[in-house]
Amino acid sequence: MIKKITAALIVAVVTAGLCLAAAGSVRVLADEEAAKITGGSDDCTVVCSQAYEVPCNEIVQLQCSGYHSIYYRRICCDDCSTDCTESPRMYKKMERCMEDTQNPGECIGDGEWLSYNMYSCG
Repeated sequence: MIKKITAALIVAVVTAGLCLAAAGSVRVLADEEAAKITGGSDDCTVVCSQAYEVPCNEIVQLQCSGYHSIYYRRICCDDCSTDCTESPRMYKKMERCMEDTQNPGECIGDGEWLSYNMYSCG
């Protein structure tokens, strides 16, 4: 049985339960199924990337520069773990900054996102 109940697991179970209830039946998720949904295990506890956002810079010398970046919180396996599995997951996405044509003098992202992955378990 799962020893730790996370918010993500509760949401997943409630969501799954509501969807299955609509279909007429409800079933309890096995530990392996729950781990696939939440992406975690008892050995998946090390925060290896924090969530934060870096906005576009202000205009300097009449030009926008830099990137608008969004970083995601990722959890990695403990160093001593023997049964924790990591897989590639997006940890950040970036878009170039450009001048906003609707608001001259302000910088916005161009909408063309580049994504970067890292190995993590959640």
